[in-house]
Amino acid sequence: MGSSPDPARPRGKAAAKLQAAQQALSRFPRRKAEDHTANHGVAAKAGLNRSINDAGWGVFLTVLPAKAESAGQEVIAVDAGNTSRTCPQGGHVSVGNRPTREKFHCLSCDHSAYADTVGTVNVLRAGLVHREAQPPA
Repeated sequence: MGSSPDPARPRGKAAAKLQAAQQALSRFPRRKAEDHTANHGVAAKAGLNRSINDAGWGVFLTVLPAKAESAGQEVIAVDAGNTSRTCPQGGHVSVGNRPTREKFHCLSCDHSAYADTVGTVNVLRAGLVHREAQPPA
C-alpha cells in the first residue's frame, strides 16, 4: 500500500528552501546578543530610541516625495505646531482647547470635534495656504 508522508521531508520548493536555510544556520553556534545599553541609564536608552525613531522618519521623508509624485500627488511641508490646539472655525489657540487627548473643545466659540480631525483640517488648511503662496512652477 502507500506510504505515509515523511514529516522530515519538505513539501514544495518553499519548504525545501526553508529546510536548507535552517540546516545552514544550524552549523553556527547560537549566542545571546550583547546588551550594549546595560551600563547606561534610562536617558541614554531614551536617546538611542529617539535616534532610531528619527532615522526611520528620515527615510520615510526621503521616500515620500517620490512616491507621491509617482501617484500624481503633491507633498507640502507645513509647520504642525499648535494644529491640534487651534480652532478651525475661529482660530483661537489654547492648550485648554484640548481637554483630553481625543477631544477638542474651543474655549472661545464652543466648537467641539475629535482632536485628530481638528489637527488634520488645520494641517490641510496650512498646506493649501502654502501652495497658493508659491509661484507656479
